[in-house]
Amino acid sequence: GAAVGEATTSATASTVRTPVYSPAAAHTLASIAERKQAMASSFLLAAMLVAAFMRCGAYITVPSGWRNESVDGNEIYTQLAHFAVSKQVGGREFFDTVVEVTDVESQVVFGMNYRITFKIAESTCRVTETYTKEQCLPKTEDIKDTCTAEIYDV
Repeated sequence: GAAVGEATTSATASTVRTPVYSPAAAHTLASIAERKQAMASSFLLAAMLVAAFMRCGAYITVPSGWRNESVDGNEIYTQLAHFAVSKQVGGREFFDTVVEVTDVESQVVFGMNYRITFKIAESTCRVTETYTKEQCLPKTEDIKDTCTAEIYDV
């Protein structure tokens, strides 16, 4: 079909806009519409491919994004969790201590960031003492809370 454009005509006191039907304008508008549809189809295909990779468990690296780490056998994560609880003294009579590290994520930026989730229990050490993981053992087997600490190692 023909496209509708506008032609402007100056009159003495006002501007009059009259619709103009042009085959060239119709072709241009149709071409733009086809390009938009092609772009939308390409975007939809890309989104479906990303969803398929994520659903199948393929690992996609995102620069500066958080990456899941295995908590098994890596003592550094437990040490970092103990470091985090050793700094939490406000409003406490006894330090908390790490019972179990449950989740770790890392992020490479200017240095390394860690997001560590762990279960805590109240320890046998008073906050007026020096905290060590060897000395500050849980008072009971009862889990007090689950905490997440972000540690920046630069």
